[in-house]
Amino acid sequence: LFSDIPVPATPAEKPAVKIADNVEPIVGIITDPEATRSYIELIWKSAPMPEQFNSTDVGFMTDIIKTYVRLIMSERFNDISSKPNAPFIGAGMYFYPLCEECDATRGQVVFKDNAGIEALTAFMTEMEKMKRFGFTDGEVFRAKENILKSYAKAVEAAPTRKHGDLVRPLLNHFYDNESYLEPTVANQLAQAICAQINAQILNQMAAQLITDENLVILFNGPAKEGVTIPTQQQILDVLAAVKNAEITANVEESVNEPFISEELKSGKVKKAKSTIYGATEWKLKNGVKVVVYPTQHKKDQVIFNIALDGGKTLIATEDMPSFEDNIWALFLQNSGISKFSGTQVPKMLAGKSLSVSPYISNVRHGVQGQCSPKDVETALQIAHLYFTDPRFDEEEYQTGIQQINALLPNLKTNPDFIFQNEMSRTMYGNNPRVVELNDETLAKANLATIERVYRELFKDAAGATLTIVGNVDIETLKPMVEKYIGSLPKGKKADKVNTDNIISFAKGQVNNDVKIQMQTPKSTVLQLYTAYMPIDIRKEIALDAANYILDMVYTKSIREDEGGTYGVGTAMMGQKEPEERAVIQVYFNTNPQAVQKLSQIAVKGLNELAENGPDQEQFNKAVENLKKNIPESRITNSYWMSAINKWYRFGVDYDKEYEAAVNALTIEDIKNVLKEILAQNNTINLTSYPAE
Repeated sequence: LFSDIPVPATPAEKPAVKIADNVEPIVGIITDPEATRSYIELIWKSAPMPEQFNSTDVGFMTDIIKTYVRLIMSERFNDISSKPNAPFIGAGMYFYPLCEECDATRGQVVFKDNAGIEALTAFMTEMEKMKRFGFTDGEVFRAKENILKSYAKAVEAAPTRKHGDLVRPLLNHFYDNESYLEPTVANQLAQAICAQINAQILNQMAAQLITDENLVILFNGPAKEGVTIPTQQQILDVLAAVKNAEITANVEESVNEPFISEELKSGKVKKAKSTIYGATEWKLKNGVKVVVYPTQHKKDQVIFNIALDGGKTLIATEDMPSFEDNIWALFLQNSGISKFSGTQVPKMLAGKSLSVSPYISNVRHGVQGQCSPKDVETALQIAHLYFTDPRFDEEEYQTGIQQINALLPNLKTNPDFIFQNEMSRTMYGNNPRVVELNDETLAKANLATIERVYRELFKDAAGATLTIVGNVDIETLKPMVEKYIGSLPKGKKADKVNTDNIISFAKGQVNNDVKIQMQTPKSTVLQLYTAYMPIDIRKEIALDAANYILDMVYTKSIREDEGGTYGVGTAMMGQKEPEERAVIQVYFNTNPQAVQKLSQIAVKGLNELAENGPDQEQFNKAVENLKKNIPESRITNSYWMSAINKWYRFGVDYDKEYEAAVNALTIEDIKNVLKEILAQNNTINLTSYPAE
């Protein structure tokens, strides 16, 4: 690729950029009227390890020690931020190079407006505890388990690595002489090093990471009425106060019991058969259908989904504020399970690789997750508890609400946030079931509603289908499924989607120009076309191709020829749920003076594609891209999960029909599907302008 570039006769020397030392802390104050949050960065500068040591045992051990510190401090910060009235929203400690000649230990603490001094005090107090008292044996053990878990997971994943997984380590080795090891060797070395590290050794090294010299502190926050920005001296006073304060060491919290201690009554497999793609289907005694598809595509991964029909359509409109996306997500993030708190659960999962959570989507609800093969049983235990013993703790709920309250005042003045809310209102015709994040929603939301609705949705497993895809052994998996899924309450009648509560796009011609206060003038343009029509795989493929082609058209006409935007976002899709419909979306940012011209070019580009179709070169590129994606998709577990779901929901052999549709695609198919959509004349045009 670069062979034709001549080698310079006298290569220029690469200058070494040195960052000057400082004895006293340097404090910077940065404010912005459109800032969405307040936070403080702390940077402790240090000399880097000579590059020749990076690929040695010394370099490897240094990286592992820093990982210990990062994980333990992250656990401590999370314990603090997970409580109501916490002094900060979140905090972390990281290590990275500032440049070739300077490394950095970086701390960051995010907090609500006007709480900078309190947050910095709490953060620095934890740093001082680390220096004075170090870490407990329990903290070091959990960090060790999580470190070794990551190396073991890399060994499991090694046979199914993709090219992208190799690029960054190779670059780091080339530029910085970082070690490049086969996962098995790295795992062996990590085990040997971790076996030598205990709390006493780690404490001696951790205390050296934070110094009084070479500290830089940057305060970042919104410049607006009602927000007080601390002075440099106030920030320096915090450092002095913490250094001289009487501080006690943290008390170790340990949880040494299983998630499920009582004996469960297993629900045996009543029927078994082979199904689509050679997967195995079981029917459990409690009526749950289980579909298992073992693969070797990603040896360190198992994914699963317990799905029931209904989802948000079963939630009354007056209860929807409690399930606003941010409120619901933070409730799940801060909540534990059963009698175990949100801070206890991660400690119980030390050394395990899994993620399990309930979900409530538009037309389905259930529990989904992924894990390593050795952690399947723990994942199924947690899934069981999300049905039988969910946790509703007021303090954990209030933690999420307070985190939102800390950020919402700044979000409400952010132009992008304002536009997104206006977009939701416009797209769905001010449907009361589309809930936006604002003060009114927060006032209506409450834990009692979440608990009442959740318990109703997850009261039993009637009508549930569990799909498991990944590196599993059928015979090993079977008794686990019988125990943890077969023991779920059977229920009497499966829920169905309440079609009266399906949220549809606004129909007809909708035009909305919205003016927004902003510091940097810009306009955002949304053009949305919808059509309610039968959807099949041929139309889905035609829309995929049309989207690829329209992206090329806009890159040429709007970005390159007009120079009007960095890029135009396009999306086309055919949906069978929640309704059979097709959607075309065009989205871009530009300067206000160019809105009319670029909007017309965008409309013209789509209409011409529908009327005339693509030229042969554009069509060939689109088809080539679709064909290239087929084998790439087939080596992922998520692809087969989706294909199996399509078979059970719609009776479609997606894998077979998709490839056939790609091979049969014509230019006329693209023209026809676009014409069919545009013929319904459902068009939404939303444009933002700076308020005068």
